Amino acid sequence: MSEQPNAIYTPTTGIDILDAQHPDPVIVVPDLFSSGLGFLGGRPKVGKSWLALQLAFSVTSGGRFLNRPIEQGKVLYLALEDNPRRLQQRMQAQGWTYDAAQYLSVITLEDFRKNIGFLHMRGATGKLYSLIERGDYRLVVVDTLGRAFSGLRDLDKAEVITPALSPLQEMAITREYLTLFLDHHAKPKGFNSNPVDDLMSSTAKSAVADTLAGLYRDDNGAKKLMVTGRDVEEKTLVIRWDRLTYCYQLVTDETQAMGLTANEGKVYRWLKEHGPARHGEISRGTGIAGGNLSPILSGLVTAELITYDSEGKKFYVE
Repeated sequence: MSEQPNAIYTPTTGIDILDAQHPDPVIVVPDLFSSGLGFLGGRPKVGKSWLALQLAFSVTSGGRFLNRPIEQGKVLYLALEDNPRRLQQRMQAQGWTYDAAQYLSVITLEDFRKNIGFLHMRGATGKLYSLIERGDYRLVVVDTLGRAFSGLRDLDKAEVITPALSPLQEMAITREYLTLFLDHHAKPKGFNSNPVDDLMSSTAKSAVADTLAGLYRDDNGAKKLMVTGRDVEEKTLVIRWDRLTYCYQLVTDETQAMGLTANEGKVYRWLKEHGPARHGEISRGTGIAGGNLSPILSGLVTAELITYDSEGKKFYVE
């Protein structure tokens, strides 16, 4: 005999949905990472771990991350690809203070294996869940997804990944913190790739992802961070590696963000400031010799960054 529906139960009406008042979602990193489950992907050695450690430093110190103010809080860092000595060297290189470090809890691979277990094993997710629940964290970093599921050949298995990550996602949303998994992109797809293509191709990951980010590097070493998510607008940041602070810095110069060379940027900025001008005027204004200027102007026109008025024989920025 089939179960009869509960006669008392009444579904929520559309009016109830329209009238309901909901608080805004908590954004852990303004316009980049909301609370919930996030992925930061990229090719091996592209710098994901450095960026994640930088974020952890920003949270524990209540500082800034890529020019964005961060609310101070505790961080749980699962350093599953670094030993304590290497992590110490990285923290020292980034200038971690004792005041910040007191809000950081670290789990290395050996401790993770002994005390929690790989996440596809029975009971492991529950142990990690309990640990996070007791900690009152603002940020949880797992470096990396592959290490957390070590021994599992296919990380796209929804029947394994989804049950393991769903409780962690639900708790992160409910308790309003960010759990960030670092993940490797399997194949390089160029500077024009995006995190949706590179991470969401896995239905297992897409089922639990609230925010997706990808760190990319082009042939010239330029890097960009692309972010998209349910509660954040799609965004691309051009960043550079600072060898003094061992942190990434946001590139705020418009011409650098467009990937222009120094002379291309000089021409673009001059035209934007002075308006339409002829070849000779631009040469005198920028100090770039006419023979060197011609291919620069031609390239900027081809890239549709500036426009050429054939009648007036002038170049300008629209």
